Formats: sequence, structure tokens, C-alpha cells
Amino acid sequence: MLARQADCMFAGIDISKSIIKAASRRNHEFVKTGRMKFICQDVSAMSFADCSFSKAYTINTVYFWENLDKAMAEIRRVLKPNGLFVNALYSDKILSRFSHTQFGYKRVTVEQLTRAGVNAGFTAEVVPVFGGAAYCVLYRKTEV
Repeated sequence: MLARQADCMFAGIDISKSIIKAASRRNHEFVKTGRMKFICQDVSAMSFADCSFSKAYTINTVYFWENLDKAMAEIRRVLKPNGLFVNALYSDKILSRFSHTQFGYKRVTVEQLTRAGVNAGFTAEVVPVFGGAAYCVLYRKTEV
């Protein structure tokens, strides 16, 4: 949906090869034109150059990150000065209602997310969405 609204380049990463294949198929029209690419890699060790992106976002992936602090530092590294990172996820209360989240999901509190972002050099703002069922943590890259 974003690619239809914004005239820019999109890059997606995931540690799962099957997710990369599915995303490439789903977005084939943008992949074909070079406006979108998908790469299989870990968020904690991205292949992008420093200051490559003005914005980054993730939805419901933080549960699977091996090292929150390392991932936040890496996201900050690839963002341009004043870059924005949006991390959207369900509240723990909602996650606990889904049976599939009992296996392999790391519970991460909003306090942990905020602290990890600030420690990495971001300012952080928490915005509840869907009546508190989920939230977005908005991180802005600050200069150190």
C-alpha cells in the first residue's frame, strides 16, 4: 500500500527465506520495476551502508529479534540524520490471547523498547493504537 502512495525505493529484510519469497511474489510489480527489493538478512547485521534510509518501519517482528539493543543500534546506523523508525506491535495483553504466540515469541514491553531506542541514540515516543490493543513506538535518530 505504501509503494502505491509514495514515489520512493523500498527495501525489505527478513531472516526467513520463505517470507522473502512470499513478499517478492506479493509485490512483484514493484520488484520488477526496481522500486522494491527484498533481502534475507538479520536486522542486527544489515548489509546497507550507513545513512541509507530516511525512514524504516516494522510491524510485529520485534518478538523474534535475538538482541534488541544490537538491532536498535543497527537500525539507527542505516538511518539518515533525523530519520524516523516506526515499530508497531500488539500489546502483551492481546498477544497472550493468541495460541500461536505461546511458542517462539519474546514478550517485549514498551519500556524495554523505549529504553533500547534511547540507549541506541533515538528519541522515543509511544503512541497507543486500536484502543490500546497495539502501539507504535516512534523513534527519531538524534545526533550524538
